Amino acid sequence: MIITISGKPGSGKSTIANLLSKELKIKRYSVGDFRRDMAKKRGLTLNQLNELGEKKEFTDKDADNWQVEIGKKEDNFIIDGRLSYHFIPNSIKLFLDVSPDVGSRRITADNRQEEKSNDEKSAVKSWHERVESDIRRYKKYYHLNPYDLKNYDLILDTSNLSINEVLKKVREFVISNNQKTKVRLKILAAGDIHGDSKLSEKLAERAEKEKVDLIILTGDITGSVNTRGIIKPFIDRKQKVLFVPGNWETTEDAEDFSSRYGIKNLDKHYAVYKNVGIFGIGSKDWALFPDNQRTFKKLDNDFQKIKNLEKKIMISHLHAAGTKSELSGIPGNEGLRKAIDKFQPDIFIHAHIHELEGVEEKIGKTRVIHAGRRGKIIEI
Repeated sequence: MIITISGKPGSGKSTIANLLSKELKIKRYSVGDFRRDMAKKRGLTLNQLNELGEKKEFTDKDADNWQVEIGKKEDNFIIDGRLSYHFIPNSIKLFLDVSPDVGSRRITADNRQEEKSNDEKSAVKSWHERVESDIRRYKKYYHLNPYDLKNYDLILDTSNLSINEVLKKVREFVISNNQKTKVRLKILAAGDIHGDSKLSEKLAERAEKEKVDLIILTGDITGSVNTRGIIKPFIDRKQKVLFVPGNWETTEDAEDFSSRYGIKNLDKHYAVYKNVGIFGIGSKDWALFPDNQRTFKKLDNDFQKIKNLEKKIMISHLHAAGTKSELSGIPGNEGLRKAIDKFQPDIFIHAHIHELEGVEEKIGKTRVIHAGRRGKIIEI
């Protein structure tokens, strides 16, 4: 479970993040603490660092890159920060609101020396300046407004609530939301069918029995025999199907599958089901060793369109470089590996190496699955 907490100054982000992390027994990170340390090392107050940030992007970029890396490497933590919802999109996104007078009083009472003001009027003025600086900086660097409430799953005004009341409401929402989202999508992934119509019938029957939401075919669907009806068992059961062409498929085969059955080819498109983004690349026309740069460019282009979705799945027929499938002696694709390392999709599904069907491994946060002829049920 990943929780991002944003909000206005003095709304209680840090306090709630700290208390919630202790209750849920998960790690806590704070962008505010990171930036305060940055300011202290430069002999600046936080407001002065924010002012510098309107001219020098490193003051935000360093903190933003830091949280992006956390989001790539870990999957069970809380982080509080203005744009954490954006840089760690696969999270439960909370926003704590507060009025200027209450927020400024809390900051003063919290004894934050670098943010203190001499009187209530100057404290409120400082509060407004900080909010306005946030808006200017993030609009300049990211074209985002951290105070746009449509970005969040829960918006809670803490102005007239005690810490315990806020904690109770946040805890109840997080637990409820986490239970609802444990399984968003149930998939049957299979590949290397090679024109075996009996096998496609069995896979369709299994998908029906398991009540899957989606079928993903990972290439080499066709074979040396006539396979024009190989997709039909899935369509007859009104099952949703995505596919990537493998090296056995020609361009004409792939186009025929899409036009004849109305199924989406991930070599040309990306897909979204239940807030899960699915993108991929094929290896049609006997492209056993496709160009690494072209592979990555295509995946990067599609990933940018789904990167803010909660979960991401990457699909290919071929395996990635440096994975267990290279035990076959066949080198994996470097473009695929670069995409895994950079994007850290939740799951990467491939086929191709028949004798290593069913093998799984982890690369960072990415679960790598070889889904072959027997098929694999995957829940996300």
